[in-house]
Amino acid sequence: MPMRKTLGEWAPVEKGWGLLNARTWRSVNPPDILSDDQIEMSDWEIQDFAVQVVRNRIEKDGHTLMSWQSYPHIDPSIWFEGPEGPEWVVVRAVRYPLKKAEKPDNLPELHKSCIAVGSIGNFASVLFTSLHDPFDALAEQNGNIAPLHRGEKINIQYRGLQRLTFS
Repeated sequence: MPMRKTLGEWAPVEKGWGLLNARTWRSVNPPDILSDDQIEMSDWEIQDFAVQVVRNRIEKDGHTLMSWQSYPHIDPSIWFEGPEGPEWVVVRAVRYPLKKAEKPDNLPELHKSCIAVGSIGNFASVLFTSLHDPFDALAEQNGNIAPLHRGEKINIQYRGLQRLTFS
């Protein structure tokens, strides 16, 4: 959405919604692209949802969020004010049939880069499953897994933060 400041106020450059397609640079009218098609959630959408789940729990537990981001290839995902000072969280989202996310191999290096702000690190694994999943015992072998679609109900499994230890 290109913007221009005129007479001290920001306004879209383009008419209508002011939106442009990032590939074609043509005007976009959102009602024209509405669809009832089922669209599978991307890895980034699942990661963003996982970060939201963890943020909500951190706040529910009485902590103050400092910052967060949902990009899957940047860590940490969350910073919050813990009882002993700033803490960071690496969030990973997984889809069924996986049961939990694996911790990334670069945690010691991440710890070293975060220590100036906060030395306490945490890991959070968030599992997502479609409510339409048949829970086939052989799902990993035969692929009988229901996809996660935008707008459909899903099951979320999150068991809290796992404190990371470094030597």
